[in-house]
Amino acid sequence: QAAAARTIAPCSYLTPSAHRSPARPALPTRSSALLIAFTPGVQATALAKELVLQQIGLAGGSVITKEIEVSGDPARAVGAVELALAELRNKALGVQISILPPRGPGEKGRIAVAETLVRRRLADLELGLCCRRGRPVPPELKIPVICKFYRQGGCSLAGKCQYCHGQEELQVAQRVAKPPGTESGGQTDTPRPPALMAGPATDTPGRTVMHAHVQPCAQSKK
Repeated sequence: QAAAARTIAPCSYLTPSAHRSPARPALPTRSSALLIAFTPGVQATALAKELVLQQIGLAGGSVITKEIEVSGDPARAVGAVELALAELRNKALGVQISILPPRGPGEKGRIAVAETLVRRRLADLELGLCCRRGRPVPPELKIPVICKFYRQGGCSLAGKCQYCHGQEELQVAQRVAKPPGTESGGQTDTPRPPALMAGPATDTPGRTVMHAHVQPCAQSKK
């Protein structure tokens, strides 16, 4: 048996497991092949990093500009620049700063129209307030139209009427109703619409005398 063991032992390397060929490397799959094809090399990675640093202002030779919008107040402009400088002191390089001056309000024609509309609206509000509280209406707030009841011989509202009583009040109301810059020219302004329904100089069909004078304040109270 010992001799048989000695004769069999040297032949143990002849078994199939002993004659296996070395393991072959696994073939790359499609996903791994695409990953290898599109993976940047060392130079591409370094170039991309340098471009990113230049874009954010942390690389040598990079120039970035910060724009600061300021208002017309000089104190606010100085404060805005100081805040921007304090924010940029932490960066490696200085950043150029461009100051954007405040833009104008607009064209002169539009400004004049807006000013006229605001003045008329304020005048209408003040006129309505005088009627609600029963206060005398100043001539500059009255509607530039002669009161029809004043022409007929008398107006029960007297100084509280929102229409003009006489040529003097009419001239004052017309002068105030004109837009700025047309006092000397030949332009005429259309009278503003009445803020409250009172009696105009011309009769309106379907409206009685009492209805024309009393209803305005009643509507305003509602």
